[in-house]
Amino acid sequence: MHIEQQIKIDTTPEKIFSIYKDVKGWSRWDIGLDYSSIDGEFKKGAKGEIKPKKAPNPIEFIIEEVEENKHFTTFSDSILCSFKYDFTLESREDNQTVAKHQIWIEVKKPYRYIFPIAFIFANKFIGKSMENDLPKALKNLKLLAER
Repeated sequence: MHIEQQIKIDTTPEKIFSIYKDVKGWSRWDIGLDYSSIDGEFKKGAKGEIKPKKAPNPIEFIIEEVEENKHFTTFSDSILCSFKYDFTLESREDNQTVAKHQIWIEVKKPYRYIFPIAFIFANKFIGKSMENDLPKALKNLKLLAER
């Protein structure tokens, strides 16, 4: 499953990226999180943890790519699914920045074939919840960045 949303924000990519780099503050704008943390600096290879509100346990993530003030990706692996998150900033001439967030959810291969219900659960429950939360998270990011 692939989910994608974007929003125009009246500020610079640098300001938005500083919000992204504040991993402990992700729950200030991402309504789906109870908390998040990172071990060390915000850079490629760094590991952290997120606790989604609807999940029973925290999920570890790794930062796969970072291009300062432009882009970063994370990867998470749960028992049932893997998640890839892509956060991209595009600067506009009118002092606006387009923030685009994408999420890929993939049911792990053994579960796809052994438990067909896993695919339905991942896409209809987890995916639908993320799809509903993403526009709200982007609006909160916009409010926070435009302060």
